[in-house]
Amino acid sequence: MPKPVPDLRTSTVTLDVTRIPNLQSLRESAEKNWNIRRIQSFFPSLEELFKFETIRTPYQFGIRLKKSIQTIGGSDTVYVDGVEISVHRKTTMILPAFQLMRGEFGTSGLPCEKETAPEEFRRIQSPHNAAYVGALASIILSESECIHFPLVFGTFSGIAVKHSIDISDDYEELSERPWFLPNLGHFFDLKLRALPAITLGEETTLVAEELSAPSHTTSDGESDTASLDMDTEEHEIDSVSTSYVFAVHTCSSDGSDHEEGVGFQEEDEQFAEAIFHDVPVQTTVMQKCEGTLYELFKNNVESFKRVAWIAQVVFALTFAQRTFGFVHNDLHVNNVMYVSTAREYLYYNVGGKQYRVPTYGYVLKIIDFDRSTFSVKLPGMRDARFFMSNQFDQEEEAGGQYNIEPFYNPKYAQIKPNASFDLVRLATSLFWDCFPLGPLCNEYSADPLFRILMQWTTLPDGTSILFRDLATKDTHERYEGFHLYKAITRYCKSTAVPRTQVEKLGTPYLFMEKIPSGETCLVVEN
Repeated sequence: MPKPVPDLRTSTVTLDVTRIPNLQSLRESAEKNWNIRRIQSFFPSLEELFKFETIRTPYQFGIRLKKSIQTIGGSDTVYVDGVEISVHRKTTMILPAFQLMRGEFGTSGLPCEKETAPEEFRRIQSPHNAAYVGALASIILSESECIHFPLVFGTFSGIAVKHSIDISDDYEELSERPWFLPNLGHFFDLKLRALPAITLGEETTLVAEELSAPSHTTSDGESDTASLDMDTEEHEIDSVSTSYVFAVHTCSSDGSDHEEGVGFQEEDEQFAEAIFHDVPVQTTVMQKCEGTLYELFKNNVESFKRVAWIAQVVFALTFAQRTFGFVHNDLHVNNVMYVSTAREYLYYNVGGKQYRVPTYGYVLKIIDFDRSTFSVKLPGMRDARFFMSNQFDQEEEAGGQYNIEPFYNPKYAQIKPNASFDLVRLATSLFWDCFPLGPLCNEYSADPLFRILMQWTTLPDGTSILFRDLATKDTHERYEGFHLYKAITRYCKSTAVPRTQVEKLGTPYLFMEKIPSGETCLVVEN
């Protein structure tokens, strides 16, 4: 009897490195337009795939892209193939923000205590650094030519003159830490905006008054209030969820704190930013999307449209899992985006069966891969190289979700990446917004999207990963915060594997005719 094909597997793909001929001009433009100095295309993950021993200046080399930046036109535009296009830059700090705020790494680029120097070096050089893993995943998915991942035009390491992270969710907790005030103005600055109840959008010096703490003098004679950034200069704001950056394990951004009967609520206003200066970052320049799946569903209530858009996500994940053994590991409504399209249908071929899915004007794009797990196998490689974000280290924010190398702890059982994780996670983030009256509302029972989400969140024993106890009509969250992530990993082994969902979700889209001339088809081997 033949062995079953694993749900997560790796196909051989072609990638190569090349010298970046216009690196010096890109460096000058990046410093001027992006406020990032000394950019380079090389980052440590590349050494897992390519040999650099004979290359004297590896920082001048990067992955060869089908479409790469010629020149930088501005803060959000680049020239590719002679055409200026709008782009989005995802910029991630290479060193963890929480430790930087605590002063554990000193001043980046300068000598520090011998106790902390090895840790800083280890993080910067690790091929599993979340910033590098996210950049590499973006590249391989872009180069695969699957349209459900944004095109990437370049990714660079560099030193950000100024980089901000939204800490609104965790501001109250952080501001009570004993190191917060003493380190303010030394290792980070702070920008506060008045909450809507005061004056929407107004920036105000709230720190000293809110914390009821005396101002103290820094080494250069300036008071702490000088560390409050009061200007209106535009700078990059890291969009990563600070609930994980600062190890406050919540899922507040995913809709788990719902008000029953109310769907698609307005998101909370950002009011607090931590600002860092001269910090190492990884910035990936990619295709600009128009909005999130959350916005698309909010503005389109027709179930047949929503199901077709979810089908795009299912086919995309099927391709990524069968090509790179890819699991996103944080797929929620704001990590799926869309772009407008004139194409009426998208075509897929999975295991020899053809499917035609209506677009209803939009192509879905999956983004944000800093927590992804995947493998890359190049021609001539005996074994694929596995990449896993250091956020899964036992001591980091996602520690405990998985337990495998390179972050294996022999004290605990092995836990491998779960092929069902992404669709279950997406379902938990979608449910209450789409169906605010809850799972027991009879009027939803005929809705195909409702049935899909309920199926994906139902465990083999008939209970739900999302709801506490439907048998007793208890629809409260069964698992809160990061416990939900760990529960999905452990208990939803075959609940929502994308490849098997193609068979169930894809039946209405089966297409027996010849694909029209000029149309492309995404092929996924069985």
